[in-house]
Amino acid sequence: MSLVLFTLFALVGCSSRFDFAAELIAPKSSVDTVVLNNEAFSFVSYRTSDATNPLPVFFIGGSGCTSLRAYLGTYFSAAPEGLEIIGLEKTGVSDRATGSTCSDSFWQNYTYDDLLRRNIAALDHIAQRFDVDKIPVIGTSEGGALALKIAASTGRVDRLALLGAGALSQRQELRLLFDERGQGQAIESVFARIDASPQSVEQTELGLPHRYWASVLDQDPAKFAPHVSAPTLIIIGQNDQSVPVASAQLADALIKTSELTVWPDANHTFDTPSGTQRDAVVSMAVRFVIGAP
Repeated sequence: MSLVLFTLFALVGCSSRFDFAAELIAPKSSVDTVVLNNEAFSFVSYRTSDATNPLPVFFIGGSGCTSLRAYLGTYFSAAPEGLEIIGLEKTGVSDRATGSTCSDSFWQNYTYDDLLRRNIAALDHIAQRFDVDKIPVIGTSEGGALALKIAASTGRVDRLALLGAGALSQRQELRLLFDERGQGQAIESVFARIDASPQSVEQTELGLPHRYWASVLDQDPAKFAPHVSAPTLIIIGQNDQSVPVASAQLADALIKTSELTVWPDANHTFDTPSGTQRDAVVSMAVRFVIGAP
């Protein structure tokens, strides 16, 4: 396999596919579908205990069409008791979908603006359900970029954790990553093809349709990161091959009340040569957003 192809596969490896085999058979989470403004929203919830009045935490996952029901309970297995982790299923994602194939409905609706709009509406609904003004939010990878924008543009975010995300645009991030491997021309060719047919769902680059890339490549978190007032924790792997550490460092520099942890030897999903650090990372993120020591 060429270095270019290896890099492409590494970059599209940020889909939320974890060790979810057991959850496909017996999900640890529940799903509740509600209609908001004539549109269906499927909320997936995982309770960390049987507490009567759990504290809500809103979660926005990474790219791709893996169902939250396939991994939410495993992903947050190290979270403290007394919480209800809630995420919004993406349009066109079926219950317990592994992400190996995505539906036509998913691809047609998979754009930055649609993801942002639906997650803002979901956060408003959860706040009303729990009768609170603000909710702790955790976003990972693609979801981190969305969470950053939501925190900057709404008054709904209490505390924020960004995992594997930063404040560079995706076009800037990809340029940095490809340039580091001497593949700058390869990524410029990819950009040229996307820019030539930005509305195409059939044509793909790096595993995703042109329409998705055109919607997200030039979204510039650096413009709205300074407007984030919520205390923010940013965690990124030292060896992240999907989001450059420089992007997380920029977010830390721009957000008023933030702290940055660069996890030693970890990749984008927080795997290290000595084993996965996911539980430790997620535990740190959860404890931060709920204000626990």
